[in-house]
Amino acid sequence: MPIKTGVSAFGEGSYLTTSRANAKGFGGVVKAYLPQNIKLKKVFDLDAYQVNTKQLIKEGFDGVKLDTSQGQNITIFDPSKIKTKSQLTDIFNQAKGKTNFGGK
Repeated sequence: MPIKTGVSAFGEGSYLTTSRANAKGFGGVVKAYLPQNIKLKKVFDLDAYQVNTKQLIKEGFDGVKLDTSQGQNITIFDPSKIKTKSQLTDIFNQAKGKTNFGGK
């Protein structure tokens, strides 16, 4: 299942959550992984509909995160920074095929 993008309360991008229960409420669940060095600006409920995606990108942010009682809701502005489990598996398999671990 591809990562979807859209515009909502916290800017333009792909909306993710750390809560499986919350994710199920929005359709299919996709296991997604973010790089450790991703830069997220912390936002609050009061920031809804006031996030300036283009300005935050200029400031070096990759997205925003909102802490909730159910976990974190995250918006990533550039969906290419998100990798699904199947994408990571493909990357690994391609790298494994190009590397000669057996010494032959």
